[in-house]
Amino acid sequence: MNQVVDSEDPDIYNVGGALPYVVTVEDGVGNANSTNIVINIIDLNDCTPAFTNEPFEGSVMEDAADGSPVGLTVTAVDADVDAASNPVRYFFTNEQLCPFSIVSTTGEIFVNETFVSLDYEMEQECTMIVQASDGQSKHIVVQQLMTSFLNLFL
Repeated sequence: MNQVVDSEDPDIYNVGGALPYVVTVEDGVGNANSTNIVINIIDLNDCTPAFTNEPFEGSVMEDAADGSPVGLTVTAVDADVDAASNPVRYFFTNEQLCPFSIVSTTGEIFVNETFVSLDYEMEQECTMIVQASDGQSKHIVVQQLMTSFLNLFL
């Protein structure tokens, strides 16, 4: 085999990452012996996560309580075969500029008025920068998402 092997290649993935071979040795005078070997391909963390369902947009009422879900969840997928051992985590890069927080394991967004309050008269929308990472510093992808604040009419 004189080729690069990638565990995400369907020809390898579909056989469970196990490549069977028959090795035969001959002594030059007609004597031969064969044996079966299997090479197991171990997945590397070589794929960068990719966001799904872009663009991400949501709305929240101005009077939403601190800790309330916004109804917006960002998702990214990792094409690595063994992605379960390198789960995608989510982070805001501008957390102190918007009144929201993100659950690092799920991508779900909640109201978080620790740094900034929801106030329609002051700000009608907030653009957040979300980073998704699978644990490799070179495997970071960034996405902007926007949330509009809805004015509460009484």
